[in-house]
Amino acid sequence: MECNFAGTVRESTAGSGGPSILAEITMRSDQLSWLLAPFHVAALATGAKSFRDNPVIGSPRLNRAGLHVARVRLAERLVAWRRERLVSLISEDDRAAFDRDGFILKRNFLPLPIMRG
Repeated sequence: MECNFAGTVRESTAGSGGPSILAEITMRSDQLSWLLAPFHVAALATGAKSFRDNPVIGSPRLNRAGLHVARVRLAERLVAWRRERLVSLISEDDRAAFDRDGFILKRNFLPLPIMRG
């Protein structure tokens, strides 16, 4: 049995004629990956960001084909849609501050005794 610094354990196949434990684990994870493919694709529409955990998001081929750019554009459209829905709930001054600065600052929002804790 071998163990490397990454913690991967590999059982020797010398004389056994069978696949290594590592090969069996890799084979199982490949099969599991196919089963999880619909969830990985569905995660494209979420805030999922892990290139390692999601093989679709982390696919170099799909990203070269424009997947990342498409996700960024979709996110921008979703943000614009949300802002349009919420615009009637804030004042014109707050809206202008957000458009200008990217945030809204409310000075002395909480009473001083609450701020002091």
